[in-house]
Amino acid sequence: MDFLIVDRYRVPVRNSRTNQQRSQVAITRSGIRLRISKYLSKSQKEETINNLLRWAEQTLRNGDIAYAEQWLPPTNSEIQLTILGTPWKLTVLPSLSTDKARISIFRQSSQTLIVQIPAQFNRNQMNRALSSYFIPIFYDQVWQILQNLNNRFTKAPLGNLNLRYTTSRWGSCSSLGNISLSSRLLLAPLPILEAVMVHELVHLEIKNHSLDFHKRVEEFLPEIKQQEHWLQMHGPNLNFC
Repeated sequence: MDFLIVDRYRVPVRNSRTNQQRSQVAITRSGIRLRISKYLSKSQKEETINNLLRWAEQTLRNGDIAYAEQWLPPTNSEIQLTILGTPWKLTVLPSLSTDKARISIFRQSSQTLIVQIPAQFNRNQMNRALSSYFIPIFYDQVWQILQNLNNRFTKAPLGNLNLRYTTSRWGSCSSLGNISLSSRLLLAPLPILEAVMVHELVHLEIKNHSLDFHKRVEEFLPEIKQQEHWLQMHGPNLNFC
């Protein structure tokens, strides 16, 4: 598989032959798909591929990157992350492993990682792999913050904390008092993480989203509306890569 580097994205390029007289290009969730007419000579084929890739690149640079969340950053690039106020640097390299389904993460220094990715890995897979790496490092710190907030505000019986990568919701609270949080909140400013925590802690007392529930949350966090607005505006960008 080949790749086309467009800005900070590494877009997969798949090339196949078609019985049609006309060659085609499409930008899909899996990357750029070329269908090259089998009736072209070698030189015509090379020229057609170059022209189609130029069109695809220009289209992507003009902002039509609907599937960008599926595409990894270029290899030999760096990612800067801030996790709970701590800066991290990730260097992305092509994988040297023969295991095509495995991402390798090595700690070069206290806050510097080497990330080796297989060619067919997509952005979602890398996000989940990095989340799995960082969760054990920050779990105890997140658990301590949650306990402190519970002791300060709700003082309700608290079950366990489940920290995992999610895209559908930021947090939840079970009937047993177990609280689940998205690991993507590790990338948010601390007041945003605490706002989600308080929201879930209030569910230990009030199970629904009634008027009493929202009044209770605002009683603890008068600025909750601003924090919810921040999460609505910037939450989609909270990703590990």
